[in-house]
Amino acid sequence: MKENRFLMPVLTACLFIFSRFLLPRVTTVPFAPAILDLVWCAAACRWFLKKKNTFHFHKPVHPLVPTGLLLLFLGIILCGNRYIPATAPSENTFIGITDLVLLGPVAEEWVFRGLPLAPCRKERPAVIWFTVLLSSLLFAVSHSRSIQMLCAFGFSLMAFCLLWFSSSMVWPVVFHILANALGLLLPRPPIWLCVSVLLTACVLLYAAFCIYAPRKKKGRSRNRNA
Repeated sequence: MKENRFLMPVLTACLFIFSRFLLPRVTTVPFAPAILDLVWCAAACRWFLKKKNTFHFHKPVHPLVPTGLLLLFLGIILCGNRYIPATAPSENTFIGITDLVLLGPVAEEWVFRGLPLAPCRKERPAVIWFTVLLSSLLFAVSHSRSIQMLCAFGFSLMAFCLLWFSSSMVWPVVFHILANALGLLLPRPPIWLCVSVLLTACVLLYAAFCIYAPRKKKGRSRNRNA
């Protein structure tokens, strides 16, 4: 029974990748990828509505921590967009853009982050790390180009970090949506924008550390005095 909990997410990810690769080769129906992502997105929304979007890996951290991480990762994505080919929807229409910016990110975060990590909430760190690396590898395989595969692997690790620090699927989904939107709107962003986002992230992370660290020390001192 325990093995099935880990087997089903792997099979779901493989089915997702297989459908992504197979669909363009068996049909020329317009918006077929968007329709497929809509089906996966509907399954993801059904999963989210069952209140399985909260993981509780540890006590909640200060809100500035995931905010700073989000900006930091977006800055990295912006910098990466200067060196990799621009991402474009298969159909340059409203449906194609909606698939790239909304349907695809929700479906992919559910398949490659939510489902694999949900059974690992009470597992050992080694099991969690193995799950993260395996899921990131599958996520990279789902992106066909070699350069995109490398970026996708790093992107997956970033999304897992957001999930770990926020204990919620909301942050990785928002991160994925913003990253795809920025990749579409700013395929070659100016360097000043990348630097400003990175500096803002560093300031927020430092502020979060200054706010959260004293509270943590006070909590420890109270426990010792008790």
